[in-house]
Amino acid sequence: MKDTYNDSEIAFARRFIAVEPIDRLRMVSDMFESAKRLITASVREAEPDISESELRVRIFDRLYADDFDEATKEKLRAAVRRTAGAPEGTPYTGPCR
Repeated sequence: MKDTYNDSEIAFARRFIAVEPIDRLRMVSDMFESAKRLITASVREAEPDISESELRVRIFDRLYADDFDEATKEKLRAAVRRTAGAPEGTPYTGPCR
């Protein structure tokens, strides 16, 4: 935890706040997409023969591993595996409990 900030952090925060909200949303979305691409490349380099469903599970683990308890993560991993072959944008309609 930090209770002090250096000049560069303050300058960055001021610049970020000055950006229009829709542009901030685009910036954050672009950064998230970049992070997913980097994770994908890293996983594929380590496991070249990984299936698409297991790749998606690895991406989930890297992004959200600290956000859920183990039982919830297992349910979510199963849901990711079930939906791995669905066209992008298809909502998940199955059970997750």
